[in-house]
Amino acid sequence: MKTSAPVKRVKTVFTSSEIAHVWANRSAPLGRSPSRMSFEGDAFQSYNTVIARHMEHKGKRAVVLNDNPYSSSTARHASYVRSAVRGTQTFHYTGGFGTNLDPSPKQLFEYAVSKAAAFEALAKAPRIRQNTRDGHNASSLHWLAEAAKVNEFFVLHRKVDSAAETAERLAEATRKINARQVKERSAREKAAVEKAAADLILWLNGEPVYLGSAHYNLPVQFRIETDELVSTLGARVPLADAERANRFALARRAKGWHENGEQCEVGMYRLNAINPQGVVAGCHRIAWAEVERVRDMIAAHNLTLTA
Repeated sequence: MKTSAPVKRVKTVFTSSEIAHVWANRSAPLGRSPSRMSFEGDAFQSYNTVIARHMEHKGKRAVVLNDNPYSSSTARHASYVRSAVRGTQTFHYTGGFGTNLDPSPKQLFEYAVSKAAAFEALAKAPRIRQNTRDGHNASSLHWLAEAAKVNEFFVLHRKVDSAAETAERLAEATRKINARQVKERSAREKAAVEKAAADLILWLNGEPVYLGSAHYNLPVQFRIETDELVSTLGARVPLADAERANRFALARRAKGWHENGEQCEVGMYRLNAINPQGVVAGCHRIAWAEVERVRDMIAAHNLTLTA
């Protein structure tokens, strides 16, 4: 009796660490793993979604990778595939959940170009950090390089800027953005200074106007509120102390002065120096013209009280 040769069983179940390599090397027609990865023919799946597919064109081979991770587990499966196809020409594409991931060469090219354009647009956004802008520009160049590879692989005869041309175009766009931002910032600063000057006039006339941080960059000025001298920086001192300090400063104007043993206290503060530019008291730099105006203002106030 003639016995038939035993049928050779083909292995179809693989571990998570080997299944992507088996598919990448086309070592089996199909396979699966307990971690929900599987393949059949050209398509490699995570759960029910194709995350990679073999492609061929005129004897040349490549792999298209799904650009959408969908979930943390699928992202992990995709990392197995990327490791397995290292050294192979790869392209990227994305589709919806459950996609077959079977784009045409034209779709691959247009996808890469659209990604490059999207990152270039992000790089032109105002008010972003320069390193963020540089990162978007680098991503745009990366996708443009992929479009060029798709163009070459499938011989599409499409026009694609070179990396050097695009880098210069992106650099020029960045220069324009920066110039516009400088112009806008200059306009905002000018408007802030003009508003601060207008508010200062109202404030000096006794109006209840809030003086914001813009006044930190303007010369210090004062006004009298009841029995206090108030500065544009918000400091308040008793008017009597201010009058005494004013006389002290004017008396030492010619020779100058610096606190060294001798002190001149003004309310909770004190004078630090008297120099050719004016008086220094903490963060206050008071020009001589303002010192003289305070002298006259206090004198007029005292006259009003005695009248």
